[in-house]
Amino acid sequence: MKGSSLMNLVRNSSDIVGVPKKEWRIIVRSIGNAGAGIIRAIRHVSPLSEAGVAALLYQAPSVLFDNLPRDVADQVSEMLCSAGLDCKVEGKDEAFVPGDADHEIALVIRDLSRMASVMQLVMEVLGVSLEKAREILCSSPTVLVGNVSLNTVEAFRRRFTPLGVELDVSRPDTALFDLFLGECSLSDSHRIRQILEELHIPMLETPSGSASQPLLAAGLSKAHADKTWERLRPGNMPVRLINRDFERFDVRLEQARPGPEITEFLISTTSMPENIVPKVLKKTPIVTHQNVPFAKMNEYLEAIVRLGGQASGHLLAFQTFSLCLEKVEDPGTCSRILQALAGLNPETAMKAVRSAHTVEGPLTHPQARWLQWELKQAGTEARMVLR
Repeated sequence: MKGSSLMNLVRNSSDIVGVPKKEWRIIVRSIGNAGAGIIRAIRHVSPLSEAGVAALLYQAPSVLFDNLPRDVADQVSEMLCSAGLDCKVEGKDEAFVPGDADHEIALVIRDLSRMASVMQLVMEVLGVSLEKAREILCSSPTVLVGNVSLNTVEAFRRRFTPLGVELDVSRPDTALFDLFLGECSLSDSHRIRQILEELHIPMLETPSGSASQPLLAAGLSKAHADKTWERLRPGNMPVRLINRDFERFDVRLEQARPGPEITEFLISTTSMPENIVPKVLKKTPIVTHQNVPFAKMNEYLEAIVRLGGQASGHLLAFQTFSLCLEKVEDPGTCSRILQALAGLNPETAMKAVRSAHTVEGPLTHPQARWLQWELKQAGTEARMVLR
């Protein structure tokens, strides 16, 4: 869609005389299949900034244009629809309920073979560069965008699902947040706990015999989370505050006695073939459920305990990995992949391929999985090693 064509239609409508004719408006129902590029085209005929136009589109339903003659409204709506927007023409007196800005979206990548298409779609819907899209997809959690409406969530779901991507959706104002402690000195740990006490934030007790408790506080409201972050952020404290709606876990089966009930549980929750179950039970501890949300993690842990076993949940956002290169068929291609996805310079990448056979990282969980898959396509066998 050309911005000049849209500009001519909308601006020329101001020359038409007769107030009764200017009773129509264009409602954007959702971003639909449009990309962020449409924002610049609309900006040419809108008094709003690009950020203001983006808010109208990503927080739809919203009134994009009003006080238009019917024929102009129809033509403009047709142009916008042809560019992918989901919009309609309605009378300015019709009831209208605007959208919200309450939702935040994170991506959960299931099909690594479609990553090129996923990255292209991220660039398209956000209007970001290749480098920024790659950064988003390598982050953990993979938060895509916030301050969008439910209609935008559903539009994005329709576009990402065919690419093997699940959407984790949160309403931060009503979400719960967990505070995790990273590696730090005793003095930093003491200072962090002191700040939490001053804020009256309940802290979890450190287990007996344990030197530390990574999960400091659980189930904080948005207000408490914001207040906590305001105090901790300026001091560069080694903490992470994570929206529980975006937490993903691996469930590790620590031990379990063989039997029909645990067999049925593993088959029904993992689609594991029945003949594989005895082998899995002999290899404990072993990860049986990968990349599951908080609620499912708790459900699986409770079920395993009921069945007489033991299991633990491991937060993926807190894990970092290195890669062990066990077999390299094409050093040149392997080096280029490491430069693109691991951020290595050419010399370091080639050294990793030819002599070190290790990519130290630290690599996030999504980044390590993506690298492992791309390397495999180039004939390189790589093993993820938890740091």
